[in-house]
Amino acid sequence: MAAWLQENSEARVLFYERLVSLKPHTREAIQFGMLRDWIVPRSGGLLETTLSNAEVTRTIRALSDEARECVMRARFVGKWLEEAGETHTAMAFWGVRP
Repeated sequence: MAAWLQENSEARVLFYERLVSLKPHTREAIQFGMLRDWIVPRSGGLLETTLSNAEVTRTIRALSDEARECVMRARFVGKWLEEAGETHTAMAFWGVRP
């Protein structure tokens, strides 16, 4: 991630503002998932799905093309952030404090 951000520094422009603008949608999605027992909290403030990989795949396949693309991109970003290491490290790459 650090190398990519060095090569694509324009991605950091207004990153915090874009991040904050997604907060209400993210909060609503998490609440929706938790109400249906699809998402559960883990230690350290992490979240985990209760759905099997097969259930997630089946759900994604049933989505419209646009929605499926959004989910696939979100999964990519989630995996990318996970591989970056600790939360504070990944956020520091983006110039944001957790």
